Amino acid sequence: MPELPEVETVRRRLETCLPGLVLDDVEIYDPMVSAQSAGELRGALSGRRVVALRRRGKYLIIELEGVLLVIHLRMTGRLLLAPDPGDARRGSWRGSGGHELLFYDTRRFAG
Repeated sequence: MPELPEVETVRRRLETCLPGLVLDDVEIYDPMVSAQSAGELRGALSGRRVVALRRRGKYLIIELEGVLLVIHLRMTGRLLLAPDPGDARRGSWRGSGGHELLFYDTRRFAG
């Protein structure tokens, strides 16, 4: 399970590349990843610019214009910027400039 220092490390690394990124599209490959449907998430997040990244305990908070995206990595979750796609991919956020943030969770505990 990612411990608090590991979650802070993820936040700091993403903070160097995500602020200013505009989310062009959101795709959810696993409906268990969110209480909202893929369409609801797409409508709430698409077209919004990433303002800042924060952390509250082990939760990552991606602050978008007018919306907060809250992510808990649970035991095996990872957020990677533009890696090769794999079987454990549960969602993705496409942004301006061809960037893509992929959400992986091999054991499907994160959400």
